[in-house]
Amino acid sequence: MAHWLEDAEKKISSKKTKADTIEDKIENKKTEIKSNRIEIEDSYLETIDILKQYVLRVNNLPKNEREPFDIIEYKQKENKLANLLYKFTSSRRFTKKEFSTLISPLKNKHYKNSRSFFISIAREKGFVLLEYKEITAKRIKREVVQKSMFPFLSSKNKSKPSFEVTNKMIIVPLASLNEKTILKHLDWLAFKINTDKFIKGIS
Repeated sequence: MAHWLEDAEKKISSKKTKADTIEDKIENKKTEIKSNRIEIEDSYLETIDILKQYVLRVNNLPKNEREPFDIIEYKQKENKLANLLYKFTSSRRFTKKEFSTLISPLKNKHYKNSRSFFISIAREKGFVLLEYKEITAKRIKREVVQKSMFPFLSSKNKSKPSFEVTNKMIIVPLASLNEKTILKHLDWLAFKINTDKFIKGIS
């Protein structure tokens, strides 16, 4: 039977091996991204500039033409991979009628809906990594439970909003991000197209 000291040393050694393996994978990924960046950085930044120009044109439209999203924001996000990660995002608010209680069956429920598009240089030669995230959150106000002869008819006290998240990541050739594809991304950020239809169209 192994002594507890040997068991402890084996456990520590195993953890270190796993940590070293993870670190090696990260370093390999960084090396591959760096190599790809050297080859496609100029073309990649040109694509980013085209996206930015379209976003600026949208944001310069009168407010009534930018409903329901108001503006599209973008920024570069620094990270350890140095993959020139950019984020484009927009949001809207909307209401829809939903069942509430038997006494007051239908009530307007308020939602916030945000869409985010991330683009970065991938580790695969000539490719970029695209990530799409959509969050729909219901705003639920704190409600005081009123005393009633029929408690099952009273509204419940709810403080936590409900969330629905859609997330998709794909790798595509940088060359596939032509003007038509870029405009589709603009349509999605402007809530002009359904997410499922949009993802299917670019996958």
